[in-house]
Amino acid sequence: RRAFLLLEEGRYSEAEALERSTLATQQRVLGPESRDALSSVSGLAFILHEEGRLPEAEALASKNLEVKRRVLGEEDPSTVESIHSLAVMVDDEGNYELAEKLNLQALKLQQKILGADNPQTLLTMSNLGHVRIREGRYADGEAVLLKALELQEAGPGLDHPIAWYIVDNLAFAARLQGHYAQAEAYYRQAVDIGRKVLGAEHPNTLFAQWGLASLYVDEGKIAEAEPIYEQTFAIRRRVLGSEHPETLDSEDSLGDTLLRLGRLADAEPILRESVALRMKNDPGDWHTSHSKLLLGRLLAASHRYSEAEPLLLASYERLERDRDRLPASARTFLPQAARLLEAVYSDTGQREKAAEWEHIAAAGSAGGPTSQAGAANH
Repeated sequence: RRAFLLLEEGRYSEAEALERSTLATQQRVLGPESRDALSSVSGLAFILHEEGRLPEAEALASKNLEVKRRVLGEEDPSTVESIHSLAVMVDDEGNYELAEKLNLQALKLQQKILGADNPQTLLTMSNLGHVRIREGRYADGEAVLLKALELQEAGPGLDHPIAWYIVDNLAFAARLQGHYAQAEAYYRQAVDIGRKVLGAEHPNTLFAQWGLASLYVDEGKIAEAEPIYEQTFAIRRRVLGSEHPETLDSEDSLGDTLLRLGRLADAEPILRESVALRMKNDPGDWHTSHSKLLLGRLLAASHRYSEAEPLLLASYERLERDRDRLPASARTFLPQAARLLEAVYSDTGQREKAAEWEHIAAAGSAGGPTSQAGAANH
């Protein structure tokens, strides 16, 4: 369909407009609950999701799934695909309990209808593993992913788009557990699959490159990470647009890397832009809090404490409020913010506040990677 060709080219607004026009015609001519119209609603929800408009996409997909279940039935392939798609959306919003439930529903139906080694079944297995990894259930997640990889190799093969999702999620799982050599091998494999099967500038290929750079940061190889982040950010900005969530993730990663390299003047405009765009589009999201944390860290490093303090406090308070909904890899941002606030108050002679935040930081300390808190999921 033309709308999805536009989407692959990064022409999001055109894709959305075309899909809305198609949907309006189908609803008028065929009826709002016709199969074609319901399919177009699913397509529109997917486009909104790819644009980063997650709450809007989830609401539309959830309502459409209810209609499909009533009109088409639970085991209709279109209904099953909608269950799968909604699982992806709620996962991306951090609702892991619901995401796992939906993935399990979709997987059971796909295994029955499509078969265990069907690409769509394997994609759902990959997404189920992804959810469990983000919950910190690494052994459970890896077991599902390794089984999916085994079936993928025996069936469709590794030169296949679905293989990319499985391998990238395995890389993420290995990285979060500190198995860096294994993670690097998986990330390189994911990049190779992406370039060969999808293209060098496809969002998935860029996602794997970003993951590889994040791994280098975890290993302390900051200078090796910086050019990869810079390239990924430039391509995402051109292909996806400056306000797309993945572009903003790259912007944060690049700003963070420049900050680590001591290039504060280069990092500041990058981080300020990220905070401004995230505040514009989704001020309550934990990614926005992380962007504020990075900018606050830069300002504290520049001894601009009066500017750093409100950003760090806002970041900590929002992250603490949403603690139970944070990915496991993002929970380390809380003690980071607390330690920075301790340093700010210590450097400004506010001893009581410094002691308070020292206690909070000690109580919430946790190790692990922090530069990438997401993984591949579709």
